[in-house]
Amino acid sequence: MLMSWMKKSPAMVACLIFLFSVCIRIITAEYVDIGGDNIWRWTSALDVFHGNGYPEWTHHNMRWSVMGPLLLSMKLFGTNPVIYYVSPIFFASLGATLIFLIGRRLHSLECGITAALLVIFLPQMPQSGSQNWPSIFQFSYIAVSMWAILWWHDEKKEALLVLAALFYFFAWGARLTGLYYFPGLLLMIWLPGKNYRAALIFGLSVGAFLCCEWFYFWQDSGNIFGRIGIIKTASDVIDVVPLSDYLLNGFKLSRLRGLMPVYVIILIACIPLLRSQSMKKKTLALFYLIFIFMFSYMVFGFNPIRLAQDLSRRYWCMVAPFGLLVLTIALYDTMKSHPRFAKAVLMLLLVIFIVFSAIKIPAENALIQVGKDHAILTPIFAARQPVLLKWQPWQPNLVESMVFKLAGRRNNKKSAPHSVETAMIRGGIRALGLYSPFTQDSYAFRKSWFTQLDDLTYRLDFSDGDLEAAPAAVINFDRRWASAQSLP
Repeated sequence: MLMSWMKKSPAMVACLIFLFSVCIRIITAEYVDIGGDNIWRWTSALDVFHGNGYPEWTHHNMRWSVMGPLLLSMKLFGTNPVIYYVSPIFFASLGATLIFLIGRRLHSLECGITAALLVIFLPQMPQSGSQNWPSIFQFSYIAVSMWAILWWHDEKKEALLVLAALFYFFAWGARLTGLYYFPGLLLMIWLPGKNYRAALIFGLSVGAFLCCEWFYFWQDSGNIFGRIGIIKTASDVIDVVPLSDYLLNGFKLSRLRGLMPVYVIILIACIPLLRSQSMKKKTLALFYLIFIFMFSYMVFGFNPIRLAQDLSRRYWCMVAPFGLLVLTIALYDTMKSHPRFAKAVLMLLLVIFIVFSAIKIPAENALIQVGKDHAILTPIFAARQPVLLKWQPWQPNLVESMVFKLAGRRNNKKSAPHSVETAMIRGGIRALGLYSPFTQDSYAFRKSWFTQLDDLTYRLDFSDGDLEAAPAAVINFDRRWASAQSLP
């Protein structure tokens, strides 16, 4: 009965998947990442929101298809730091919904639902699906592009090819690694019917959009190479590797950590799809494999060899959902000959994903915590009062907290960060960027604002504040978590 209803109402199923994904993303969301990239994007968007424009072009704020949705969120809902989560949660959920629609077109409704659930519970999603990193935006934009291409195969409306090109262009705007998607998308258009006209329309449309972007950045910055030239000038943290390490880079999977087996299984699942009679399924596998090859071996420079990016969980997330779709389709095809095996693998994978996602649920919901910290810290920063920053390297998540409570134990796990000073600087910038009513504070921040009190505690004083005043709050924090408490 339920399956019959879902087959008659795919649009309603898509809406339910979107809403379910939103719920999971909110429940599992991490606190704003301490790395710095996300804070610089947030403060840059605040500058534009307040009419000040960008102080300068950086490789963070020129990711225009990430900055645009972030700024739109501020325009619609305000600048409360909780609004930070609107864009990544929306795009993660949109992407999961589109995976369902693509899976339904390529195989069946059941296959689409299963693939969407795997994407929603992918253990990397609690982090990537709650941060304004480019990967989640790229995945969603390319999902729209792929869906438009599949729709074009059925309808033959050339406007859909222009739509696909537009959303590919958006993926490029999020990060230059959007280049990795292009060959696979072109194959998805051309290979099933050897349609050169369609491939040309897509390619020329992409070229036209890229020319517009180049012209804008050239005129605005004076750099003849446009956005690429600015990024090359601004980006100086690129891995330099010897030739031997470069050749073996595609086999260095340690940074995938627990997702390494999934990565390998997906590569194996590409084999039956490459042998499939369905050209659409075959091109999906080719799309994924071409991306992985470019992901592993694309360079930013040749003398010396500088890798464009490392093979890590965070970056793999920009293509992992399509890999999970490949795996799901391969297993659903296998059900015809080995139903028990295929169902067992899918069920095992889904259960493992759910368990690891559940483990990552924080003890205090990130959105609620950000709201609480905003209420405490914003008036303190506005009054230029000092605060304490205390590094707490590890905190139990919701599941671990429940275990400790049942066992009557306290968390005694201690470990210092590799560099306490670096952690403090990043923690300070994160707090100022999110909670100070003056956006210039995060730019003006200097190490001289700090006084070290002990190994893991620093005092932050504003340069224009009262250096004799008692601290008004303490911020306990680590890389993925923070909590402010008022002090008497």
